[in-house]
Amino acid sequence: ADPSGRDDLGRGRGLRRPPVMSVATLPRTLAREVRPGEDVRLQGAVQTVRALGGLVFIVLRDRSGMIQVVAEGEVDLPREAVAEVVGRSRADERAPGGVEVQATEITVLARPAVRLPFDISKPLLHASLETVLDHRALSLRHPRVAAVFRIAAALAGGFRDHLDCGGQQRRSGR
Repeated sequence: ADPSGRDDLGRGRGLRRPPVMSVATLPRTLAREVRPGEDVRLQGAVQTVRALGGLVFIVLRDRSGMIQVVAEGEVDLPREAVAEVVGRSRADERAPGGVEVQATEITVLARPAVRLPFDISKPLLHASLETVLDHRALSLRHPRVAAVFRIAAALAGGFRDHLDCGGQQRRSGR
């Protein structure tokens, strides 16, 4: 124990929390795999950041989905920055997926090199077709745009399955 009365998180004794595993030994967790009560290490892109009453709510996106992260104080995280978050998960029905992570450590791994041409966190993508196509890698991160391609991929997969069977009905129940 630290003689100053502070734990390893720099907080007073009254705010003591369970210790978090060392980042070196804590494996990366995907957003969809987080369960309440776990120590987690997440890596992903910042979807949104909202500051409310001394708390900062960050929605972090990785290849599996999105998860809400809660941090205390100020956090300098622009949209689409890549960050690593270490913390403890807990159940919260207001959070996307019903689980949020209380951050004990946030590390910015990369920041966007230029100002983003549109906001992918809004329900609708407000940009011209030219802008959307010029920045296709970014526009594909928007949920509605990505959904179009997921549907197209499922349709193409269905056609491929049908043609692979020589036009015969599959017997596997599909």
